[in-house]
Amino acid sequence: MRVPLLLRAAAAIALLALGQAAWASGGFGLSPMRLDLTAQAPMAAFTLSNSGSEPIVVQAQPMAWRQVDGRDVQEATRALLVNPGIVSLAPGEQQVVRVALRAAPDRRLATGYRMLFTEVPQSESGPVSGTGIRIIKRMDVPVFVAPLEGETRPDGSIAADSTGDILGLSFANEGTGYWRLGDLKVVDAASGRQLTPPAVIGVLPGGMRRLELRLGDGPAPEKVVVEADVDGQPFRTELAIGRR
Repeated sequence: MRVPLLLRAAAAIALLALGQAAWASGGFGLSPMRLDLTAQAPMAAFTLSNSGSEPIVVQAQPMAWRQVDGRDVQEATRALLVNPGIVSLAPGEQQVVRVALRAAPDRRLATGYRMLFTEVPQSESGPVSGTGIRIIKRMDVPVFVAPLEGETRPDGSIAADSTGDILGLSFANEGTGYWRLGDLKVVDAASGRQLTPPAVIGVLPGGMRRLELRLGDGPAPEKVVVEADVDGQPFRTELAIGRR
């Protein structure tokens, strides 16, 4: 059975929250949580830290980031130079990881990449979940490259549709900058019932993200309200549901 994309996104957010708690209590930490590069300032840095009581090794890997058919797609890339790619940290130690732009920026659109920081298991003594699965700690954070010309501005739109008991939301961005909707909620406009757990949606310039929610036995609402935080400002829109 195919798991709806919205439920997968909610599960990913829950796992991320658990992971952040684990990193805070013991393991590697990272700052900042985003890098911005430009043609004039093509290099910046993350700082990795080890707050645990054991030595750790972390791999830093740059990834290209696209959105295809409403999904995030990541692929290995040589557009970013990362130094060092492997970091060994003693307890309490910090290490700077520099990220430099290799590829020329796009002339008009902001370009998005991801940086994966993955702890490399060194022994069988690492943390184990209640199911006996060894936990691999990973952080996945964005890197944005500004275009050569003009300021970046998102230009987002949302469309809603339903098929059977599936409510679908398509988030499109026709602007030149990244569109991020934090603390996103979808509410039945008639009853006020919240249909989704809070989520975070990010849409690249020229990209589209799609979320799907299984509603159960009841019919899809006629209208929904989408509420979110966009750049620290409240966002709200009411959408009629199209029928497929």
